[in-house]
Parts: sequence; C-alpha cells; structure tokens
Amino acid sequence: MRLSRVERRVQILRAATAVLVARGGFAATSLEDVAQASGVTRAILYRHFDSKDDLLRAAVDRAATDLHAATTTDGELRDDSIGGMLRWAHGEPAAFRLLFHHAVREPACRTQVDALLDAMTAAVLPHTGDQTGPWGRWTARLATSTVVEAVLCWLDVGCPDPDEALGRILRVVEGIVSAAPVASRAPAD
Repeated sequence: MRLSRVERRVQILRAATAVLVARGGFAATSLEDVAQASGVTRAILYRHFDSKDDLLRAAVDRAATDLHAATTTDGELRDDSIGGMLRWAHGEPAAFRLLFHHAVREPACRTQVDALLDAMTAAVLPHTGDQTGPWGRWTARLATSTVVEAVLCWLDVGCPDPDEALGRILRVVEGIVSAAPVASRAPAD
C-alpha cells in the first residue's frame, strides 16, 4: 500500500528519531542511515526535507508537539501532566531522548529546544505557589528540569514501575516547590 505524503513524512520522522538516538546523535547519523531505516531513498528524503538540519528540526518539532498533546488540554497543563509526560516517554522513549538529551546539544535546533523549555517553565510557573519574580521562575525551571531529568533516568534504568516512578517524581517536585519560599526569604549576601 502506498503512503500519502503526510503518512510518509511521519514514517520518516519516526525512523529518523529512532536512528538518531540509536546512533548517538545527529553527527553520528547520516541521511543514508535515515533513508535505510525509513525504507526510502535519499531522493524521497529530499522531497520531504531540504537538509539534514531541516529533518532534525522537523523530528524535534514532531516530538515537542506530541509531548504537548500528552501533557495539556486546551493548552493548559492537566492535573496529571507529569503522568502524561511519563506515559508518553514510555511509549516514545526515542522521541523523549531526542528532545531532552540529543537536540539540546545540536546548534541546528538549540533555539527550538530552549523555546520548548521556556514554554514548559512558563506553564509550570502558576503551579509554584505564591512565588513571583526570579525565585518563581527559578522554582518553575528547577521543577521542569528535574522532571525531565527524572524521566530520562527512569528510561535509562529500564522503566521500572511507572506508578512508583510517578509518585517519586511528584514528591521531588513537591519538595522543590515547598523549599522555594525558604530560598526567597534567605538573606542576600
């Protein structure tokens, strides 16, 4: 069965994500690797993407869009957004690793990943209690970074008991949020 252009693009992006992560990143992955993993020729790749950088940015964008869908409703964080992130990462470990391990190191998409982390931090900020200003942003960014790293570690150790992992991550985030007001009252040096 012949795939539509949209279906073929999704197939290529999924294969590119898997091969980029399996080969250890962008520099170690050739377009030939992606073409082979996708079951298409390089000519087909170039019908969908102008360059290797364009392919990487599209793979990152697809992963970010899927993560957003897994953690939000109508653009707002869901009550189970961390659980949604954990479930999505479990189902799409290569996409999660692409976003938060590989893409952050690639100049071609560093701005894209920074914008994603900034948006995630902004979404978390209203949930950090009464923190405002730099300490509120610090709390939101620390909570966001901690959740991302916790999920990466969880993937790295083989995804043991997702419910237990979620409980542990939530307790750590609660600790960050509860510690933040103490930090804001600390005397300035």
